[in-house]
Amino acid sequence: MTNSFVLLPALLPIVFLLHNLYCLFLNYRTASKIGFPLVILPVSPDNPIWMLTSSHLTGAVKCVFGDIWLSRYGRLGWEYYDKYRSYLEYDAFVLVTPGKNWIYVCNAEAVIEIFQRRNDFPHPFEMMAMLDVFGPNISTANGANWQRQRKVTSAPFNEQNSNLVWIESLRQTREVLQFWKSSELPIRRTAKDTRTLSLHMLSGAGFGKSYSFSKSAEAAKPGHIFNYRDSLALILENILVILIFGPKFLTSKFLPASWTRIGQATVDFKFYMTEMVNEEKSLIAKGKYGGDSISANVHDKITKGLAEEEIYGNIFVYNFAGPDTMAITLNTAIYLLAAHSEAQDWISEEINTVFANNHDSTESYNEIYPKLPRCLSVLLETLRLWNPLIGIAKTTTPTYPQTLTFNGKPITIPADTRVMPSINAIHSQPRYWGSDSLV
Repeated sequence: MTNSFVLLPALLPIVFLLHNLYCLFLNYRTASKIGFPLVILPVSPDNPIWMLTSSHLTGAVKCVFGDIWLSRYGRLGWEYYDKYRSYLEYDAFVLVTPGKNWIYVCNAEAVIEIFQRRNDFPHPFEMMAMLDVFGPNISTANGANWQRQRKVTSAPFNEQNSNLVWIESLRQTREVLQFWKSSELPIRRTAKDTRTLSLHMLSGAGFGKSYSFSKSAEAAKPGHIFNYRDSLALILENILVILIFGPKFLTSKFLPASWTRIGQATVDFKFYMTEMVNEEKSLIAKGKYGGDSISANVHDKITKGLAEEEIYGNIFVYNFAGPDTMAITLNTAIYLLAAHSEAQDWISEEINTVFANNHDSTESYNEIYPKLPRCLSVLLETLRLWNPLIGIAKTTTPTYPQTLTFNGKPITIPADTRVMPSINAIHSQPRYWGSDSLV
């Protein structure tokens, strides 16, 4: 009996390995019938443990064996660096893993078809479910539920509210520029500063909480460690850990202090969300309506039945997605402008012309923004070359396969298969952008 208890822990890894090999074999048989090239990966990209450790493991593999298939496709976010290089001969390939088969697509017509057929290629619910950190939200919804939440949450994103973003952006960027100009040392913290900038822009224009870039922030509310900004900043810095383990686990007392600190940030952030929602409810009850995204969410919740947990879920998702994508884009644009002085001169000419009479102008967004097409071009080109959005996950349903057209030829996509439109590949593919697509 004792020997059995000793052997059982030793057998578990072997059973797990054999199970994975069997699943990998089954998926390989399915993938081989599709007709696309195959890349075999012994672990699924959405495996939580792999997501936490892949950068270290693939780095070690690359040091020992060079840039082989495992270090290339096993790296989290490999699409960002690979661009179109995996699609030189074919418009798609299948990543065969023990969990699912993943079809990566770099064909503009096929990608358009995937997005148009929203019901045939929905978001993979089980994959997106980790975003339900504070409640259901638009990123985890499908079908009619997605349409309902989209109608509610997209309401604040209009030209009228763009003026609020414009004014807050001018105020925040002036503070950042003043801080940089006053520094006696070379500026080597653009990534950190653009993240702070984007966080302040979102909290100020979207949630009515305005912060100074250089001055100390407000104190935390009694009974809490972090204020709104600092709790959100800590969440964004540790988002992968939070998505994998969840806030409840991270508040466990047996965890290291560095982890419980993250858990406390989620508790404090939930407190501030609740406080903001209650404040907006009170304003609406008095016949007042602020018009920012919180107000819009609460107003629609009352009149159209949006559940309270959906309000918190969507507040979190927009806070999660907004600052990071904005910060990465701004930081990359700064690097690219620093490397291309001719582009600096090009947009500088436009800016100096538009603001010739008043460098501190806070004229309306509607008057100034249309006069800055060169600035817009720089940002659009930055997004084309270095899009922070790695891919938009789609899937076929567990029950039915789907037919997708590639270059006029129908291809059957098996049921329960991940379908990944490759954003960075399509935006750098020489077929669409010419031989200098990466320049």
